[in-house]
Amino acid sequence: WALINKKDEIIFEGADKIEEFSFMSDIGTAVVEGHAVLIRINLDGGTTCEVLYSFDEYTDISYMSGGLFALVADSCGNQGVVSCNGKTIIPAEYKSIEYEYVYGNDNSRYAVVLFKLFKSDGSTEFLTYEL
Repeated sequence: WALINKKDEIIFEGADKIEEFSFMSDIGTAVVEGHAVLIRINLDGGTTCEVLYSFDEYTDISYMSGGLFALVADSCGNQGVVSCNGKTIIPAEYKSIEYEYVYGNDNSRYAVVLFKLFKSDGSTEFLTYEL
């Protein structure tokens, strides 16, 4: 997979997959040579693309939800979460992860993300992540 700018120039190539970019961010996600990466499209002075972070421990990654975080998976299928800054929010120790945005008092912006973490033993944990 590759990304092409408006001049039909290849600005990023060699990806196993590239996820859809959020309209809220210039940061996207991809898998390159079997490793999850965060990529940024730079629009200043001509469109280019660069790898911001590469996660050797993760083999898959979702789209960047709200431009804030992405779900990742290791080679065993265990899921975790990384931020748009390349930090691990939740280590890949869970069978599956669901999330929802919780809105503030004025309902105009979300204030936290509530993660529901499903463990392989059938138990469930909850984690809130402040935005």
